[in-house]
Amino acid sequence: MIWSRMPKVSAALWQTTVVAVVVGFLVAGGGCGRRGGGKQGQTGAATWVRVVPAAVKTIAQTLKHTGQVRAWRVANVGPEIGGRIARIYVQEGDWVKKGQVLAELDTRSMRLQKEQAEAAVAVAKANLETAQRTWERISKLHEQGMVTDQDFEKAELGLKSAKAQLQQAKAALHLAEYQLDVAIMKAPFDGVVTGKWHEEGDVVNPMMGMAGRGSGVLTVVDPTKVKVMVQLPPSEVGLVHRGQKAFLEVATMPGRRFYGQVTWVNPGADPGSKTFTAQVVCKNPGLAIKPGVFADVTIVVEEHPEAIVVPRVAVLGDSIVFVAENNVARERRVRIGLKNKDEVEVLDGVRPGEAVIVEGNYGLSDGTPLVVQTGKAETQP
Repeated sequence: MIWSRMPKVSAALWQTTVVAVVVGFLVAGGGCGRRGGGKQGQTGAATWVRVVPAAVKTIAQTLKHTGQVRAWRVANVGPEIGGRIARIYVQEGDWVKKGQVLAELDTRSMRLQKEQAEAAVAVAKANLETAQRTWERISKLHEQGMVTDQDFEKAELGLKSAKAQLQQAKAALHLAEYQLDVAIMKAPFDGVVTGKWHEEGDVVNPMMGMAGRGSGVLTVVDPTKVKVMVQLPPSEVGLVHRGQKAFLEVATMPGRRFYGQVTWVNPGADPGSKTFTAQVVCKNPGLAIKPGVFADVTIVVEEHPEAIVVPRVAVLGDSIVFVAENNVARERRVRIGLKNKDEVEVLDGVRPGEAVIVEGNYGLSDGTPLVVQTGKAETQP
Protein backbone atom coordinates (compact mmCIF):
# COMPACT_ATOMS: atom_id res chain seq x y z
CA MET A 1 0.00 0.00 0.00
CA ILE A 2 2.77 2.41 0.88
CA TRP A 3 4.69 1.76 -2.30
CA SER A 4 1.52 2.01 -4.35
CA ARG A 5 0.95 5.60 -3.16
CA MET A 6 4.55 6.79 -3.67
CA PRO A 7 4.28 7.61 -7.41
CA LYS A 8 1.19 9.79 -6.88
CA VAL A 9 2.77 11.74 -4.03
CA SER A 10 5.99 12.18 -5.99
CA ALA A 11 4.07 13.46 -9.03
CA ALA A 12 2.21 16.03 -6.94
CA LEU A 13 5.38 17.18 -5.30
CA TRP A 14 7.08 17.39 -8.71
CA GLN A 15 4.27 19.49 -10.14
CA THR A 16 4.34 21.82 -7.13
CA THR A 17 8.10 22.18 -7.41
CA VAL A 18 7.95 22.98 -11.14
CA VAL A 19 5.24 25.63 -10.64
CA ALA A 20 7.22 27.25 -7.85
CA VAL A 21 10.34 27.37 -9.98
CA VAL A 22 8.49 28.89 -12.96
CA VAL A 23 6.81 31.53 -10.80
CA GLY A 24 10.15 32.35 -9.25
CA PHE A 25 11.73 32.86 -12.65
CA LEU A 26 8.81 35.00 -13.82
CA VAL A 27 9.03 37.19 -10.73
CA ALA A 28 12.77 37.46 -11.01
CA GLY A 29 12.53 38.17 -14.74
CA GLY A 30 9.85 40.83 -14.20
CA GLY A 31 11.96 42.54 -11.56
CA CYS A 32 14.99 42.55 -13.81
CA GLY A 33 12.89 43.93 -16.67
CA ARG A 34 11.76 46.90 -14.57
CA ARG A 35 15.25 47.73 -13.43
CA GLY A 36 16.62 47.33 -16.91
CA GLY A 37 13.85 49.55 -18.31
CA GLY A 38 15.76 52.64 -17.19
CA LYS A 39 13.68 55.80 -17.06
CA GLN A 40 10.27 54.11 -17.09
CA GLY A 41 11.03 51.11 -14.92
CA GLN A 42 10.37 50.31 -11.27
CA THR A 43 12.39 48.70 -8.53
CA GLY A 44 9.90 46.62 -6.69
CA ALA A 45 6.97 48.98 -6.17
CA ALA A 46 9.12 52.12 -6.58
CA THR A 47 9.18 54.20 -9.79
CA TRP A 48 12.44 55.50 -11.19
CA VAL A 49 12.50 59.30 -11.66
CA ARG A 50 14.96 62.09 -12.33
CA VAL A 51 14.70 65.35 -10.39
CA VAL A 52 16.16 68.86 -10.53
CA PRO A 53 15.81 71.60 -7.90
CA ALA A 54 13.39 74.45 -8.52
CA ALA A 55 15.63 77.44 -9.22
CA VAL A 56 15.36 81.14 -8.41
CA LYS A 57 16.50 83.06 -11.47
CA THR A 58 15.47 85.58 -14.11
CA ILE A 59 13.06 84.29 -16.73
CA ALA A 60 12.02 86.11 -19.87
CA GLN A 61 9.33 85.71 -22.47
CA THR A 62 10.95 86.21 -25.87
CA LEU A 63 10.14 86.35 -29.57
CA LYS A 64 12.64 85.12 -32.13
CA HIS A 65 12.92 86.17 -35.77
CA THR A 66 15.52 86.31 -38.53
CA GLY A 67 16.58 89.37 -40.48
CA GLN A 68 19.39 90.84 -42.55
CA VAL A 69 21.96 93.00 -40.79
CA ARG A 70 22.44 96.56 -42.01
CA ALA A 71 24.77 99.31 -40.91
CA TRP A 72 23.13 101.62 -38.37
CA ARG A 73 23.79 104.79 -40.39
CA VAL A 74 24.63 105.13 -44.09
CA ALA A 75 25.17 108.45 -45.88
CA ASN A 76 25.77 109.12 -49.55
CA VAL A 77 27.93 112.23 -49.47
CA GLY A 78 27.71 114.59 -52.42
CA PRO A 79 27.42 118.30 -53.26
CA GLU A 80 24.07 120.06 -53.22
CA ILE A 81 24.98 121.92 -56.39
CA GLY A 82 26.39 120.83 -59.72
CA GLY A 83 30.01 121.26 -60.68
CA ARG A 84 33.34 119.63 -61.45
CA ILE A 85 35.07 117.62 -58.72
CA ALA A 86 38.40 119.29 -57.91
CA ARG A 87 39.70 117.10 -55.08
CA ILE A 88 38.82 113.81 -53.33
CA TYR A 89 40.80 113.46 -50.14
CA VAL A 90 39.86 109.91 -49.04
CA GLN A 91 39.75 106.37 -50.38
CA GLU A 92 37.53 103.38 -49.70
CA GLY A 93 38.32 101.87 -46.31
CA ASP A 94 39.47 105.14 -44.75
CA TRP A 95 38.09 106.05 -41.32
CA VAL A 96 36.79 109.61 -41.11
CA LYS A 97 35.61 111.97 -38.37
CA LYS A 98 32.44 114.02 -38.30
CA GLY A 99 33.00 117.31 -40.15
CA GLN A 100 36.14 116.09 -41.93
CA VAL A 101 36.48 117.37 -45.53
CA LEU A 102 36.14 114.42 -47.90
CA ALA A 103 35.98 116.11 -51.31
CA GLU A 104 35.24 119.45 -52.93
CA LEU A 105 34.12 120.94 -56.22
CA ASP A 106 36.06 123.46 -58.29
CA THR A 107 35.03 126.68 -56.48
CA ARG A 108 36.95 129.32 -58.45
CA SER A 109 33.85 130.78 -60.13
CA MET A 110 31.98 130.63 -56.82
CA ARG A 111 34.67 132.62 -55.08
CA LEU A 112 34.48 135.29 -57.79
CA GLN A 113 30.72 135.41 -57.34
CA LYS A 114 31.22 135.86 -53.63
CA GLU A 115 33.66 138.76 -54.20
CA GLN A 116 31.16 140.35 -56.56
CA ALA A 117 28.38 139.95 -53.99
CA GLU A 118 30.57 141.48 -51.28
CA ALA A 119 31.22 144.51 -53.50
CA ALA A 120 27.49 144.86 -54.18
CA VAL A 121 26.82 144.85 -50.45
CA ALA A 122 29.40 147.62 -49.94
CA VAL A 123 27.78 149.76 -52.67
CA ALA A 124 24.31 149.15 -51.24
CA LYS A 125 25.48 150.19 -47.77
CA ALA A 126 26.93 153.46 -49.16
CA ASN A 127 23.71 154.18 -51.04
CA LEU A 128 21.71 153.53 -47.90
CA GLU A 129 23.85 155.95 -45.90
CA THR A 130 23.32 158.66 -48.56
CA ALA A 131 19.58 158.00 -48.69
CA GLN A 132 19.39 158.09 -44.90
CA ARG A 133 21.11 161.48 -44.68
CA THR A 134 18.96 162.89 -47.50
CA TRP A 135 15.77 161.73 -45.82
CA GLU A 136 16.82 163.22 -42.48
CA ARG A 137 17.57 166.63 -44.11
CA ILE A 138 14.33 166.67 -46.15
CA SER A 139 12.37 165.54 -43.12
CA LYS A 140 13.53 168.55 -41.05
CA LEU A 141 12.85 170.97 -43.92
CA HIS A 142 9.43 169.42 -44.39
CA GLU A 143 8.61 170.02 -40.75
CA GLN A 144 9.55 173.73 -41.26
CA GLY A 145 7.40 173.91 -44.39
CA MET A 146 10.36 174.63 -46.60
CA VAL A 147 9.88 171.59 -48.93
CA THR A 148 6.78 170.19 -50.52
CA ASP A 149 5.11 166.94 -49.59
CA GLN A 150 6.15 165.57 -52.95
CA ASP A 151 9.85 166.14 -52.20
CA PHE A 152 9.46 164.54 -48.77
CA GLU A 153 7.77 161.44 -50.25
CA LYS A 154 10.50 161.17 -52.87
CA ALA A 155 13.19 161.16 -50.16
CA GLU A 156 11.25 158.60 -48.17
CA LEU A 157 10.92 156.28 -51.18
CA GLY A 158 14.64 156.70 -51.87
CA LEU A 159 15.41 155.50 -48.33
CA LYS A 160 13.14 152.48 -48.66
CA SER A 161 14.69 151.62 -52.03
CA ALA A 162 18.21 151.82 -50.58
CA LYS A 163 17.23 149.48 -47.74
CA ALA A 164 15.76 146.98 -50.22
CA GLN A 165 18.87 147.12 -52.40
CA LEU A 166 21.07 146.38 -49.38
CA GLN A 167 18.85 143.45 -48.42
CA GLN A 168 19.04 142.10 -51.97
CA ALA A 169 22.83 142.45 -52.03
CA LYS A 170 23.15 140.62 -48.73
CA ALA A 171 20.92 137.80 -50.03
CA ALA A 172 23.19 137.42 -53.08
CA LEU A 173 26.20 137.29 -50.76
CA HIS A 174 24.55 134.64 -48.57
CA LEU A 175 23.79 132.57 -51.69
CA ALA A 176 27.42 132.79 -52.81
CA GLU A 177 28.60 131.76 -49.35
CA TYR A 178 26.11 128.88 -49.29
CA GLN A 179 27.31 127.60 -52.67
CA LEU A 180 30.90 127.67 -51.45
CA ASP A 181 29.89 125.82 -48.29
CA VAL A 182 27.94 123.01 -49.98
CA ALA A 183 30.59 122.58 -52.64
CA ILE A 184 32.81 121.19 -49.87
CA MET A 185 31.72 117.65 -48.94
CA LYS A 186 32.15 116.73 -45.25
CA ALA A 187 31.59 113.57 -43.24
CA PRO A 188 28.17 113.70 -41.50
CA PHE A 189 29.35 111.39 -38.70
CA ASP A 190 32.29 109.25 -37.61
CA GLY A 191 32.56 106.22 -39.88
CA VAL A 192 34.32 104.43 -42.70
CA VAL A 193 34.26 105.17 -46.43
CA THR A 194 32.67 102.17 -48.14
CA GLY A 195 32.08 103.57 -51.61
CA LYS A 196 33.79 105.94 -54.02
CA TRP A 197 31.56 106.62 -57.00
CA HIS A 198 33.40 109.40 -58.86
CA GLU A 199 36.92 110.56 -59.63
CA GLU A 200 38.54 113.98 -59.68
CA GLY A 201 37.51 115.85 -62.80
CA ASP A 202 34.06 114.28 -63.03
CA VAL A 203 31.14 116.66 -63.46
CA VAL A 204 28.29 115.92 -61.07
CA ASN A 205 24.78 117.24 -60.90
CA PRO A 206 22.60 116.24 -57.91
CA MET A 207 19.47 117.02 -59.92
CA MET A 208 20.29 114.22 -62.38
CA GLY A 209 20.41 110.49 -61.73
CA MET A 210 23.73 108.71 -61.33
CA ALA A 211 22.72 105.26 -62.49
CA GLY A 212 25.21 102.62 -61.45
CA ARG A 213 27.44 105.15 -59.70
CA GLY A 214 25.68 105.67 -56.40
CA SER A 215 23.67 108.69 -55.35
CA GLY A 216 26.69 110.70 -54.23
CA VAL A 217 30.42 111.04 -54.61
CA LEU A 218 31.25 108.90 -51.56
CA THR A 219 29.40 106.58 -49.18
CA VAL A 220 30.14 106.74 -45.45
CA VAL A 221 28.93 104.05 -43.04
CA ASP A 222 28.83 103.99 -39.23
CA PRO A 223 29.49 100.32 -38.35
CA THR A 224 29.70 100.77 -34.56
CA LYS A 225 26.06 99.71 -34.41
CA VAL A 226 23.95 97.52 -36.65
CA LYS A 227 20.22 97.32 -37.27
CA VAL A 228 17.93 94.52 -38.32
CA MET A 229 14.40 94.85 -39.64
CA VAL A 230 12.14 91.99 -38.52
CA GLN A 231 8.61 91.18 -39.65
CA LEU A 232 6.09 90.61 -36.86
CA PRO A 233 2.80 88.75 -37.44
CA PRO A 234 -0.40 90.40 -36.15
CA SER A 235 -0.40 88.07 -33.13
CA GLU A 236 2.95 89.48 -31.95
CA VAL A 237 2.89 93.17 -32.87
CA GLY A 238 0.96 94.08 -29.71
CA LEU A 239 3.73 92.53 -27.57
CA VAL A 240 6.59 94.57 -29.04
CA HIS A 241 7.27 98.23 -28.34
CA ARG A 242 10.11 100.74 -28.42
CA GLY A 243 12.79 100.34 -25.75
CA GLN A 244 12.48 96.58 -25.20
CA LYS A 245 15.71 94.65 -24.79
CA ALA A 246 16.91 92.59 -27.74
CA PHE A 247 20.00 90.76 -28.92
CA LEU A 248 21.44 89.31 -32.12
CA GLU A 249 23.12 85.97 -32.76
CA VAL A 250 25.07 85.24 -35.93
CA ALA A 251 25.75 81.70 -37.17
CA THR A 252 29.42 82.46 -37.86
CA MET A 253 29.96 83.40 -34.19
CA PRO A 254 28.15 80.69 -32.18
CA GLY A 255 27.54 81.46 -28.52
CA ARG A 256 28.12 85.20 -28.88
CA ARG A 257 25.36 87.74 -28.35
CA PHE A 258 25.17 91.39 -29.39
CA TYR A 259 22.85 93.42 -27.17
CA GLY A 260 20.60 96.34 -28.08
CA GLN A 261 16.94 97.31 -28.13
CA VAL A 262 13.85 97.83 -30.24
CA THR A 263 13.98 101.38 -31.64
CA TRP A 264 10.62 101.54 -33.43
CA VAL A 265 7.63 99.49 -34.57
CA ASN A 266 5.66 100.40 -37.66
CA PRO A 267 2.00 100.78 -36.64
CA GLY A 268 0.82 99.93 -40.17
CA ALA A 269 0.92 96.48 -41.74
CA ASP A 270 2.60 95.75 -45.04
CA PRO A 271 -0.19 95.49 -47.65
CA GLY A 272 1.30 92.36 -49.20
CA SER A 273 2.57 90.28 -46.30
CA LYS A 274 0.22 91.71 -43.63
CA THR A 275 3.17 91.84 -41.23
CA PHE A 276 4.48 94.72 -39.13
CA THR A 277 8.09 95.91 -39.37
CA ALA A 278 10.14 96.41 -36.20
CA GLN A 279 13.70 97.75 -36.06
CA VAL A 280 16.27 96.40 -33.63
CA VAL A 281 19.56 98.30 -33.13
CA CYS A 282 22.50 96.58 -31.40
CA LYS A 283 26.03 97.55 -30.51
CA ASN A 284 28.77 96.05 -32.66
CA PRO A 285 31.90 95.81 -30.49
CA GLY A 286 35.02 95.18 -32.48
CA LEU A 287 32.95 95.59 -35.66
CA ALA A 288 32.43 91.83 -35.50
CA ILE A 289 29.10 91.81 -37.36
CA LYS A 290 29.39 92.55 -41.04
CA PRO A 291 26.44 94.26 -42.76
CA GLY A 292 24.66 91.97 -45.19
CA VAL A 293 24.73 88.76 -43.11
CA PHE A 294 21.61 87.22 -41.60
CA ALA A 295 21.12 87.11 -37.84
CA ASP A 296 18.68 85.59 -35.35
CA VAL A 297 16.95 88.40 -33.47
CA THR A 298 15.57 87.76 -29.99
CA ILE A 299 13.22 90.38 -28.50
CA VAL A 300 12.65 90.25 -24.75
CA VAL A 301 8.92 90.88 -24.41
CA GLU A 302 8.75 90.58 -20.60
CA GLU A 303 11.27 89.72 -17.89
CA HIS A 304 10.80 88.62 -14.27
CA PRO A 305 13.87 88.61 -11.99
CA GLU A 306 14.11 86.28 -8.97
CA ALA A 307 11.34 84.02 -10.24
CA ILE A 308 10.83 80.38 -9.21
CA VAL A 309 11.64 78.49 -12.40
CA VAL A 310 11.24 74.83 -13.36
CA PRO A 311 11.86 73.00 -16.66
CA ARG A 312 8.88 72.86 -19.02
CA VAL A 313 9.04 69.04 -19.03
CA ALA A 314 8.18 69.10 -15.32
CA VAL A 315 4.73 70.58 -15.96
CA LEU A 316 1.94 68.17 -16.90
CA GLY A 317 -0.95 69.83 -18.65
CA ASP A 318 -1.04 73.42 -17.49
CA SER A 319 -1.11 73.05 -13.74
CA ILE A 320 0.44 69.85 -12.33
CA VAL A 321 4.00 69.34 -11.10
CA PHE A 322 5.30 66.35 -9.15
CA VAL A 323 8.01 66.78 -6.53
CA ALA A 324 9.96 64.11 -4.66
CA GLU A 325 9.66 64.21 -0.88
CA ASN A 326 11.47 61.50 1.07
CA ASN A 327 11.43 59.22 -2.00
CA VAL A 328 7.68 59.66 -2.43
CA ALA A 329 5.90 61.50 -5.28
CA ARG A 330 3.79 64.49 -4.22
CA GLU A 331 1.39 66.12 -6.67
CA ARG A 332 1.30 69.91 -6.71
CA ARG A 333 -1.24 72.17 -8.34
CA VAL A 334 0.69 75.16 -9.62
CA ARG A 335 0.00 78.53 -11.23
CA ILE A 336 2.17 79.29 -14.26
CA GLY A 337 3.64 82.69 -15.17
CA LEU A 338 6.10 83.42 -17.99
CA LYS A 339 7.22 80.69 -20.36
CA ASN A 340 10.08 80.26 -22.78
CA LYS A 341 11.33 77.36 -24.85
CA ASP A 342 12.82 75.36 -21.97
CA GLU A 343 11.48 76.80 -18.70
CA VAL A 344 8.36 78.11 -16.98
CA GLU A 345 7.79 80.40 -14.04
CA VAL A 346 5.84 78.91 -11.12
CA LEU A 347 3.91 81.61 -9.30
CA ASP A 348 2.82 79.31 -6.47
CA GLY A 349 2.73 75.60 -5.64
CA VAL A 350 6.48 74.91 -5.60
CA ARG A 351 9.11 76.24 -3.22
CA PRO A 352 12.68 77.15 -4.23
CA GLY A 353 15.03 74.18 -4.05
CA GLU A 354 12.33 71.49 -4.06
CA ALA A 355 13.14 68.36 -6.05
CA VAL A 356 10.96 68.68 -9.15
CA ILE A 357 10.45 65.50 -11.17
CA VAL A 358 11.46 66.01 -14.80
CA GLU A 359 11.65 62.40 -16.05
CA GLY A 360 9.35 59.54 -15.11
CA ASN A 361 6.58 61.97 -14.09
CA TYR A 362 4.04 60.74 -16.65
CA GLY A 363 1.57 58.31 -15.06
CA LEU A 364 2.63 59.17 -11.49
CA SER A 365 0.11 59.59 -8.72
CA ASP A 366 0.39 61.21 -5.32
CA GLY A 367 2.14 58.90 -2.83
CA THR A 368 3.96 56.69 -5.35
CA PRO A 369 7.30 55.39 -3.93
CA LEU A 370 10.28 56.58 -5.92
CA VAL A 371 13.82 55.70 -6.83
CA VAL A 372 15.31 59.20 -7.26
CA GLN A 373 18.18 60.25 -9.45
CA THR A 374 19.28 63.88 -9.68
CA GLY A 375 20.38 65.49 -12.89
CA LYS A 376 19.69 68.00 -15.64
CA ALA A 377 16.33 67.92 -17.37
CA GLU A 378 16.11 67.14 -21.05
CA THR A 379 15.03 70.22 -23.01
CA GLN A 380 12.11 70.44 -25.38
CA PRO A 381 12.96 69.69 -29.02
